[in-house]
Amino acid sequence: MKALILCFILLWLGALPFYAENGNTSTATTDTEKSEKKEIPLRVITTNEEVTYSLFSPAAYIDNNVISVDLGGLSGSFTVSIIRLSSGMDVYTQHCVGGVEIDLSMQESGYYQIEIVSDEQGWQGEFRL
Repeated sequence: MKALILCFILLWLGALPFYAENGNTSTATTDTEKSEKKEIPLRVITTNEEVTYSLFSPAAYIDNNVISVDLGGLSGSFTVSIIRLSSGMDVYTQHCVGGVEIDLSMQESGYYQIEIVSDEQGWQGEFRL
């Protein structure tokens, strides 16, 4: 009988998180808990008539004004640039291999463009801060 009662208590405790609002079981929420990592859609830039394709493409994400670029399956070095669309000003440029994280918390809100370019291929996407 004790084992049955213990089993019911454990089942009840295990079901508690399902009753929490939006799956959040904590009592206090912060801004970092509310943040959501969003993917920045990238499209291929065609600079010449011959378009090269690869099995891999970079991925870019934004989370709390921090841009993460993952060049995982791509070889070689790339130039990552962030451009403010309202002014056309280049706010960030860096050469990288493998990936990079860019903190844009000091930039004003608005629409921005990311460009990821190598000698043979390039990608471009837009996002909002």
